[in-house]
Amino acid sequence: MSPLPVEKLTKGSSQEAIDQAISESYEMCMHEPAKKGESVADHQKRCGGMIFAMAREHTGKMMKPNKRR
Repeated sequence: MSPLPVEKLTKGSSQEAIDQAISESYEMCMHEPAKKGESVADHQKRCGGMIFAMAREHTGKMMKPNKRR
């Protein structure tokens, strides 16, 4: 997988930039093939968990997935 937009976030990133990077990263991840035997729901959870962990690491902000995603 190519570098995700959330990897470019910093502690100074605006909430709008964070939201956009999360959205773009999630879409990129979901376009990658699922792991062998992985359900769509598991693929979604894996992508979301990975992306939010990266966003927290790069921004220092505690964020939770939006239930709409």
